[in-house]
Amino acid sequence: RNTEMDRSKTRSNSLNAGKSRVLVQSKLRKPRLLMEKGRLRRSGPGKRISKKWRRVRRAASGPGYWVQETDADMLLVVRSGSPEREIRPRTSRTRGEPGKRPAVPRGDPGPWGEKLPPELLYRIFRLLVASEGAVPALCRVSQVCRMWHTASADPSLWQDVSLSFCWLEPGKKQLPQIEKKVRSTAQWLIENRFSLLRSFTLHHWKNNVSFVVKALSENCRHLSSLKLLHCSGVTTDCLLAIASHCLQLESLNLQNSQVDPSAVSSFLEAAGSRLRHLWLTYSSRMNSILSLISNGSCSVLQLFEVTTDISQDIPSIQLCIEALQAGCPQLQVLRLLNVIWSPKGSAKTLQGSLGFPDLLELSLATSSYSFVDDDVCLRILRTSSKLCVLDLRGCYRVTPAGLLRLPCTDLRQLYLGLYCSTQNLTLCKVGSHLLTEAWRHSLRELDLTGQCYGEVDLELALATLVQGGNKLLSSINLAGTKVTLNSVRDLIRNCPTLTYLNLVSCRNLPRGMKRVYRGYDDIQQCLQLLLTSHEDSEALQDES
Repeated sequence: RNTEMDRSKTRSNSLNAGKSRVLVQSKLRKPRLLMEKGRLRRSGPGKRISKKWRRVRRAASGPGYWVQETDADMLLVVRSGSPEREIRPRTSRTRGEPGKRPAVPRGDPGPWGEKLPPELLYRIFRLLVASEGAVPALCRVSQVCRMWHTASADPSLWQDVSLSFCWLEPGKKQLPQIEKKVRSTAQWLIENRFSLLRSFTLHHWKNNVSFVVKALSENCRHLSSLKLLHCSGVTTDCLLAIASHCLQLESLNLQNSQVDPSAVSSFLEAAGSRLRHLWLTYSSRMNSILSLISNGSCSVLQLFEVTTDISQDIPSIQLCIEALQAGCPQLQVLRLLNVIWSPKGSAKTLQGSLGFPDLLELSLATSSYSFVDDDVCLRILRTSSKLCVLDLRGCYRVTPAGLLRLPCTDLRQLYLGLYCSTQNLTLCKVGSHLLTEAWRHSLRELDLTGQCYGEVDLELALATLVQGGNKLLSSINLAGTKVTLNSVRDLIRNCPTLTYLNLVSCRNLPRGMKRVYRGYDDIQQCLQLLLTSHEDSEALQDES
């Protein structure tokens, strides 16, 4: 009996020890809830607890709208009513079965990325660069996966790059560590991505401009266009480095940048013979730059633009038109914007001048005093029979009779608006019909803002412009003129391609119509208002 009692005690002790081990393990292990055939089952030791499962209808994943893009606009399409859930075949969730799709690790493009041809991906990136720019588009797509990184590293995608500096609060400077990171990033891009670079632009860089330009000169031998816009610290050394190493450079834009006084002159002496496009902002050395260009340092120049800030007070400069024509015989675009200049020259230079036979655009627009008159226009355009764009805004001395003396017969864009105070100015009040008679067959855009032509003269001019229907005119600016209601109505009726109409401050038009109309629908609405106001005026006359 003692032996049997000892055995029973031993068995009970072992069972109690086993139960305690189970309890300890169950306390240490977190229970998991698994769904199996509509019942709630607790994993680990213990009994299954049956529980009813309530099915809740889930909304369809993703937003209830999509964007449909066309060539002209974008359309937002919203689902009507409650979205229907997409019915998919039920797949087994058992681990290891072939029906389940394996999880794609992060950074892996997945099956579609592996099957996508690299040539097709390159074409997609090329379209992306054309619309968004190489930076930051290529920098972002290169972080998707290895294949995208390899495709985006193609140097042919980095041929046109524009870099803008990061924004800073007013009055604050860039931190030294950020400054160092900017330099290292620019250096890495230039050395690893810009081997086929052709066009490069810097916007609003206040520091490191000279460093970046010198790095470009050492690594980018194919560079043909350089733009430094609103930058500071453009030195003579960096421009000379570009001139000596980048032998294919043809375009230089330094507008609104702080440049060393002798930097531009030194650059023109070194590389002006191959320069075709030049953009400058007025500076104290402008007379010396003009003399270099007139003496033949830029003999193949095709575009020359000098501009200045409207709020900047600059003195008048003298320009010998005939010397500029002799120094730049291939000039096609000449723009002197908001620059006060006066012509100079002698009788010998006038007789031996060859003019600008290839000139396509002349812009002398200004918002201040102007010395340009009919004789100056004739001196510039005496042989410019190919001229298409003539911008004389602010040149109040020019008359319609003087413009008829020009040899250009197919003028497409004519701008004669006055955007300055005309209180003490003597303006021409007749002759607008001469302009429309001469170029009604070719005019696309016409600007007569602020001109003092009479009502009868403007009616005759617009009637000549739309006679027989005009399918070429797309923009006309009549702000501040004495145009009448009937003239505007006939203009809209006979110009189906008109997309811009400015009637601001037109004193002869009724209230509510003196505004800018853009687009076909907006202009047709203006026509309906004109017809309604015309009927109301006729009814009032009949009653009277």
